[in-house]
Amino acid sequence: MAGVLIKCIRMLKSFGKYSDANNLLKAEFPALESALGKDDLQVGYILFEHGQVYRKLGMGDDVPTLETAILIFEKELGKDHFDTASARMHLGIGHLACHQIQKALDLMKPAVDRIEEIVGPEDKAVVKALFELAEAHRIAGNQEEQTRLLLRSIEVSKAAYGPNHPETANQYMSYGEMLRVSNRDDEAAKYLELARDIFVASLGSGHLMAGHVENRLSSLHINTQLWSKVESHGLTCLEIYKAWYPPEHQFLGHIRAKLARGYVGAGKWKEAKAYAEESLVTLRRYSQDPFLPFCEWSLNQADTHLA
Repeated sequence: MAGVLIKCIRMLKSFGKYSDANNLLKAEFPALESALGKDDLQVGYILFEHGQVYRKLGMGDDVPTLETAILIFEKELGKDHFDTASARMHLGIGHLACHQIQKALDLMKPAVDRIEEIVGPEDKAVVKALFELAEAHRIAGNQEEQTRLLLRSIEVSKAAYGPNHPETANQYMSYGEMLRVSNRDDEAAKYLELARDIFVASLGSGHLMAGHVENRLSSLHINTQLWSKVESHGLTCLEIYKAWYPPEHQFLGHIRAKLARGYVGAGKWKEAKAYAEESLVTLRRYSQDPFLPFCEWSLNQADTHLA
């Protein structure tokens, strides 16, 4: 029964159904833990899955749950086992969410090293581990180490998955986003467009991942002030997001806010006003959304020029 529960949880996670996974765990786990014993290895694996579910739901119980799983893994599998290292990796991610950055890095760096030792330097598991460690260094403000890890994750992904695989595109997107935030616009555009092209070729032009890259490209060109590109990338992203998200979703408000800013830059005041107003209807549903002042500025600019 424990094995079936673990398979069900992993399946629900793969579909992004974390609330359903949490409800199933709450319903089934207490009886299983009672029957198997608190220190049983299968209990450890269930806790390992539940910790990841808690983190995705932002429930705050992921750290103690993963800590318990690690204790079971260390006892039953050993401190150097792959699953023990993987659990430490996830615990580090949990500490990141709690802003305990050094604690996270102290867990994640040796976990990545151990994962690489076990599976080899060109395994798919290494791609994920490098990506998560790079994210930790991003949060810590260590851009040099973040850059090194992202470039390495690209090379490992090309070897493990192939150069035109969506996972490799995901690494390109992450590296391109880092370049965008660093105002290295030309380099950022190169990597983001490469990621977009791979997603479109492998997953289809309407896939959500293609939309996420178009979103980043619209942000990039607000910075470069190439307003026609803000419009083209923004409209493409909007159409994709409308197919994947409900009308009131925050991401739809964000991309409309970017379009409004692009239309202000281009002097297209009617379009700027229309998109800003529609964006504000969405974003005012969310308290203190960071795009609200940005969007209100665009609306004020449009109203001033249309008056």
